[in-house]
Amino acid sequence: PATASSVEKEENTNRGSPEATRGSVELRDIAAHSVEGSGVGEGSSANAWNDNRFLLARRNAKVPRKTAAAAIVLVLLGSVFVCLGMTFVFTHDLPHGWAIVFVGAICLIPGVYQSRVLYLAYKHRPGFTFNQVPSYD
Repeated sequence: PATASSVEKEENTNRGSPEATRGSVELRDIAAHSVEGSGVGEGSSANAWNDNRFLLARRNAKVPRKTAAAAIVLVLLGSVFVCLGMTFVFTHDLPHGWAIVFVGAICLIPGVYQSRVLYLAYKHRPGFTFNQVPSYD
């Protein structure tokens, strides 16, 4: 078994090795590159041009019509099933009513999520794009 002193000796010998030095330099280079290329605190026109190109492409993005239609259908079906299931729960058949409510929730939850993301992407809210929902187009 390795003792604490043998592990420390091994770590100390690896610190000066070319592999350890190369690995730490690569990590520093990667970290420096990611900070330099982030555009934070920089006023370069290249970064501004890339940002403007991204915003322009985002503004010109087409609404995925089939995806929007699927989201609306899911919301409508889910609403109908939840209302119908709740009617069954309170008037007729408790177990079947809860099953219909469950099916309605399965339709309603993804439909509301997709509709919300599509609406906010259409309104150009920061952080929302049409790429965040699966496309059926």
